[in-house]
Order: sequence, then C-alpha cells, then structure tokens
Amino acid sequence: MTGFNIPESLIRSSNVLTVKKYGDKYKVIWCKCVRKKGFEECISGADPDQFETNPFNGQFSKVVQSFPGEKSQIKEVEKLENNISRAKSLIFEYAYCNKWDYFITLTISPDRYDRHDLAAYMKDLGKWLSNYNTNHKSKISYILIPEQHKDGAWHLHGLVSGILPKHLIRNEHGYLDWPMYSRKFGYCSLDTLHDHEAVSKYITKYVTKELLSRDYGQRTYYCSKGLQRAELLFRIPNVCENVIQWDFEHPEGYCKTSLVDNLDFMQSVAWE
Repeated sequence: MTGFNIPESLIRSSNVLTVKKYGDKYKVIWCKCVRKKGFEECISGADPDQFETNPFNGQFSKVVQSFPGEKSQIKEVEKLENNISRAKSLIFEYAYCNKWDYFITLTISPDRYDRHDLAAYMKDLGKWLSNYNTNHKSKISYILIPEQHKDGAWHLHGLVSGILPKHLIRNEHGYLDWPMYSRKFGYCSLDTLHDHEAVSKYITKYVTKELLSRDYGQRTYYCSKGLQRAELLFRIPNVCENVIQWDFEHPEGYCKTSLVDNLDFMQSVAWE
C-alpha cells in the first residue's frame, strides 16, 4: 500500500479522552487528534522527507514548504518544544504520584569536585546515597533536575524523601542542612513541603529551553528507581470536549487537561 488515500480513521483517533490516576487525584486529557500506534506502516511507500509528525496534535502530514533552511529550523523548534512538554509532564507525574519530605537544592563545591562534570558527580552521588541507605537502613527516593550557572557549573533542585531527621540540622541562615552531604559534596538546603500539588508543578519550571538545548550529554532529570507512575484508567475516542472544566487549554485547541478529585464527570460523558 503506497497511496495517501488511506481512511483517516485508520491513521488517527479523534476527540480522545484519557483519564489517568495520579495518586489521590485524576488527570483528565482531551485531545483533538491522536495518532494510532503503528499506523506509519500504512504509508511505507511514501517519501519520508515529505511527511512529518506535528508534535502538538500527533497528526502525520506533509511538510509545509518554506524558504531554504527554514524548514529544518522550524522542525528543531517544534522538536524542542515537544521535548520540553514531555519532560515537564513526566516530571510532574513522578512528583505528584509519590510522597516527598523535602524540596532540596544540591550544590557542588569546587574544593571537592569539578562543578562542570555533572556525570562524575551524579555517579558518585548515586553510590553515596546507596551506601547511606545500607548503613542507616533507610530508603532515599528522589527526583532531581540539573540547573547550570552562567559559568557552566551545575547544581540541582528536586524532591527527596527518606533522609533520617536526626541527620538534619537548622543552619545559621535558618535553612535545613544535611551535614553528611555538605561534607562530601558541598552546600545543600532543604524545605518542608506544604502543598504537594503546587510543589509538583513548581519543579517543572526548571525544565527550560536552555537545559534541553545544551549539548552536555546528560539527562534532563534524574530519579531513583521504583517511583510510582500514573495508572491509565480510560482512553476513549469520540468524546465531546465539553465534559469538564479545564485547567489548561492549548491555544490552537489541540488538547485540554485538568486535575480532578473524582470521576463523577464520567457519568455525564457525551459521545459525539
């Protein structure tokens, strides 16, 4: 099959409502159009350079003609925006679906490490945390997002749980400090959490274009093993978009999202 007259229903689903369980809440997502898994095989005879996937609505369509060099720039911008959106969504998922004790900021002392070598630091930090868990019969969980100073040096922000309270002190600046970390790596500070949802949204702000654009060969975020993920409950096509009060609506109408306390709205889902 090589032609492009493939029924649209075979390629993508329209008006798709997805519901996922996020801890004690539910994330509701409505998408105008969702590409079906594996449909690319239906157009295997097409020239791949003539088609591309729109990162906002998942549609597979012909590349819009543009001036020389402009197409690649547009695709790179769309790819970057798509990567940022995915990273923020996944970080929020990890943050909201797990319990945390503190918001944490970790710095790297130039007297102990090369502050520009994030890979070496993360490798040693992982070993050190593993030893801490073994020695103190604890289980530290974390999600950390690197941030770079103007001079290229790194520090990290994130969420953590499992640090034994007896190992924390209040320093002269009024911040919680973890002296065991400070002696090994550098200054750190911790803040207790008061609004789980707000903090989960807040840490996604550290995912920036600068972070994803830098060619430093590292991941956008680091997280411990075994963290809980959202549970997919429903994915239903052909659902009217006006089923709920949305928290976010894409300006072009491609998708809408909301975080709700219950699934009562499902009783009044209207099918198109």
